[in-house]
Amino acid sequence: MRCRAQRWCRRNLRHPPSQEGTITIPGVAVRRPLHCWPHTGAAAMSYQLETAIDGIPSGVESVGPFAALIASDALPYLLRECLRDPETRARVLSASYAHPNGFLKIVLPVSTTTGYRLVLHAWMDNTNVDPARNGHVHDHRWDFTSHVLIGEIHYEQYMVSDGNVGQEFAVADYRSPGATTAYRLSDAGQIRVRSESAGVLAAGSTYWLHRDVLHRAWVAGHSSAATLVIQHSVMKAGTRVLRANRLEAVVEPTVRRLLNVELERAISAVLAVY
Repeated sequence: MRCRAQRWCRRNLRHPPSQEGTITIPGVAVRRPLHCWPHTGAAAMSYQLETAIDGIPSGVESVGPFAALIASDALPYLLRECLRDPETRARVLSASYAHPNGFLKIVLPVSTTTGYRLVLHAWMDNTNVDPARNGHVHDHRWDFTSHVLIGEIHYEQYMVSDGNVGQEFAVADYRSPGATTAYRLSDAGQIRVRSESAGVLAAGSTYWLHRDVLHRAWVAGHSSAATLVIQHSVMKAGTRVLRANRLEAVVEPTVRRLLNVELERAISAVLAVY
């Protein structure tokens, strides 16, 4: 994963930005006032990473800059901080949980002015689930850009179908748990969809997906995989989740927050490839 882009963060830490406060990685130029620039230690690295994320454009144009960011020293530094620093670890554990689609959703401690969030999705060999049972077809509240760090991700995309083509599903409106202990599902009617495309994304793949695209993703068997995701700006209130049966009432299943050992195992697996 070594390339010239990998040295942008370290180089900029040695040499503070120009008088315009410009930080550059391939495809990204971000301007911040000089009085905001911390020059040393963990604060400098965190600021560098957050500034770079703020400069990543929305849409398919985000793919190149995001891949360059992942090839830099910034991500492994942040992941090590999540394990090394007790306060950072506590923040991550309080925001992260076992997702009902079978992976560990690890919300990384990055604050951006754009509202973007940086999230690690980890399918570990002992947390995988049957995709036919838990890999629900869904869309999102936000566009996202994703990079496969380790393993392989199977995916399938769907489109709304007319007539009798495809399969009919019940639609549930999903609301994320956020800082609460439960997510929320409520009935949102029915929809007929058909498969549009499918494939396998290998490690090193980077892609962007629009918020309205119905899709599912899973890991085959009991292998491990991990992706890093930028959740772009929130554009709608809820997420559509397709189910076999319609809900008769609102349900609020409890989420399970991550254990220390799960966080350590997932991050260690990713750091092993750097």
